Amino acid sequence: MTERNSSFEILRLAAMFIIICHHFVVHGVYPTISPNDIHNFSMAACVLLFGWGGYLGNSIFILLTGYFSIDRQVNWKRLLLLALTMIFYTVVIALIWKFNGWNVPHKKAILLPFFYGYNWFVACYLIFMLFVPFLNSAIRKASSVQHLAFIALLFFINLIVPVLKGVNYMNDAPLFQFLLFYLIGAYLKRFKFQHAILNKQSTWIKTAVVLLIIQIATIAYTWIFKNDIWRYVNLFSACLAVTYFMIAKTNGTCCFPAVNKLAASVLGIYLIHDNELVRPYIWTTIFPNASYLGSSYFILFLLAKVCCVYAVCLLIDQIRVNFIEVRVKKIVYSHWNQWALRVLSVKAKTVTFMREL
Repeated sequence: MTERNSSFEILRLAAMFIIICHHFVVHGVYPTISPNDIHNFSMAACVLLFGWGGYLGNSIFILLTGYFSIDRQVNWKRLLLLALTMIFYTVVIALIWKFNGWNVPHKKAILLPFFYGYNWFVACYLIFMLFVPFLNSAIRKASSVQHLAFIALLFFINLIVPVLKGVNYMNDAPLFQFLLFYLIGAYLKRFKFQHAILNKQSTWIKTAVVLLIIQIATIAYTWIFKNDIWRYVNLFSACLAVTYFMIAKTNGTCCFPAVNKLAASVLGIYLIHDNELVRPYIWTTIFPNASYLGSSYFILFLLAKVCCVYAVCLLIDQIRVNFIEVRVKKIVYSHWNQWALRVLSVKAKTVTFMREL
C-alpha cells in the first residue's frame, strides 16, 4: 500500500483547524452578538481573521477528494466505514446526553444521520460520492479546455454572480460547492501547468499572502460600513483553497507516519465537535465564547479553546480508530465479498430491466 503524502495530510489537519476556528465564531459568538452590533478588537478578530474560514476549510477537503478520486474507483468500503463512524458518534453522544438527563431531540436523525443531514458536510460528502462514478466517466472524456471551461462557468455562476448581487439559483446548495471543487481537484490531477512559474511553491505562497491581504481589507471595509461581509468570503476562500492546495502539492513528496495517522481522524474530529448536541455545549456552555469578547486576552482565549477542542476530539477519535474501527474493519472486510456478490446480482437484474424498457 502506497504511503500518503504528508504534505497533503498536513493540509487536512490545517483545514480542520481553520474550520474549528470558524465554528468558534459562528456557533459561539454570532448567535449571541451580530458581527455588526459592536466594533472592538475582539469582534474585529472574529470577523477578519477567524470567523470566515468554514468555506475555505471545506473546499480544501473537497478539492483533495477530487484530486485523489478522479483516477480511482470509488472505495465503497471506506464510505461504509465513514457512514458507520457517523452513526457511531451520533448514537454514542446521544446516549451520553440521555444518561445525564439532558434533552435529546431529532431521534430519527441520530439513527440515520446521513439521511437527515445531522452533520451537513459528511452527509453531503456521502451523497456526492454516489455520483462520482458517473461524474468521473464524464470528466475523463473531456479535454483540458472543456474541463477548464466547465470550472470557469461554475465558478462564475456560483461565486461571482452573488458578489454582483445577482441570482444564481445555487445559494445554500452545498452540492454545487462539492461539484466545483471536485472538478478543480480533478483538473489539477489530470493536467499539469505548462508555465514553470506555476509549478514553484514560492509563487503560490506569494499568491496566498496577496489574496489574504485583499480579503481582509475587503471584509474590513464591508464590516466597518455594516454591509454583508459574506458576499465576498466565498469568492476569496475559493481562490485561497486552490493556493493552499498548490503550496502542499509543490512541496514535494514526504512521509511522516505519525502525521498521516493523526490526519486519519480529521473527519472524526468534525463529527464530534460539530455534533448538534455537542456544538452548543462546547461553544456556549463551557466558558461561553461571547462572554470573553470584551477581554484583552480574547485572541489567546480563542486559540486556547480551539486547540483544546481540536486535541480532545483528536484523542477521542484516535481511541476509536485504534480500538473500535480495527474490529469493525475486520467484520466489514470478512463479509465484503458476500455483500458485493449480492449487490452485483441486484445490479445485473436492474440493468436487464432497464434495457427491456
